[in-house]
Amino acid sequence: ASRLYVAGGDTGRVEVFDVGADGLLEASTPFDVGGFPAGMVLSEDGSSLYVAQFKARALAEVDLASGAVVNTLTGLQGAYAVALLPNRGTAGEIWITAFNDDRVEIVDLASWTAVDFVDTGINPLGIVAAPDGAHVYVTVAGLDKILKIDTASREVVAEQLVGETSIADSEGTPLPASSPSGLTLDAAANRLYVARGADNAVGIFEADSLAPVGAVPVAWYPTAVALQGSTLVVTNGKGVGSGPNTLTTGKELMTGTASIVDLAAADLPALTAQVEANVRRPTEIWQWSCDHSFPVPAADGGQTPIEHVVLIVRE
Repeated sequence: ASRLYVAGGDTGRVEVFDVGADGLLEASTPFDVGGFPAGMVLSEDGSSLYVAQFKARALAEVDLASGAVVNTLTGLQGAYAVALLPNRGTAGEIWITAFNDDRVEIVDLASWTAVDFVDTGINPLGIVAAPDGAHVYVTVAGLDKILKIDTASREVVAEQLVGETSIADSEGTPLPASSPSGLTLDAAANRLYVARGADNAVGIFEADSLAPVGAVPVAWYPTAVALQGSTLVVTNGKGVGSGPNTLTTGKELMTGTASIVDLAAADLPALTAQVEANVRRPTEIWQWSCDHSFPVPAADGGQTPIEHVVLIVRE
């Protein structure tokens, strides 16, 4: 029988589901892990589950036979997404993005210690390893970039901004705030698929060079992507939104969705153009301007009545 493991975040649990022959899920006993379970990956032999604990700043190893946490490594900044490189070292390595920090931590499984890190820039989020373990790919939400890292030298060998190159500032730099997050790799086709949360799209890139290939529009705030054959499945964190809210926070009421894209039938040039049109739409619908002094000028060099900014820091 197949099993599905789902990180429970604030619940502190890893939810467990048995997958029937008909594809339906049946809930099984969850694992109490604690520390805000985030990214997870199975060991190569399938006996253990490695779980990043975001709030605990730790990595836990869960024995799947008993459901017990058998190892915990603390001191990892913002442990979020994980990738297993089974052929690195004597027993493999776990690479962990340090969200709310600026690095990818490297854990040696033989010694169960953090042995090194790679600087990435602020807020690395998603990570995926190439099948041969020679490279990992990392999304850096704070820089709107994808990085390709050589796992032998532990150096960044390529990087790419994820926004449309045609939507740029006066110096030709793509405008920020695409918020790349989850990603998946199709090594055979030399394609990397990256969720662009703030753009409501999935970007497609060449895996070897990170050159942009195109983009596909999805729903509100995509967070994770998966590929099955030529079918792309995307989870949209905000989905259809929260609806009326009188009792709790909007985030708690958000109803997520899934987008399913048949890549074989997709008209990629048309879809790429639609993504760009969607990104441009707010400024085209509301071309806001102000001819007078305004606290936040609408254009570079605009006047503002603000003369001084005072920052008060509580010690």
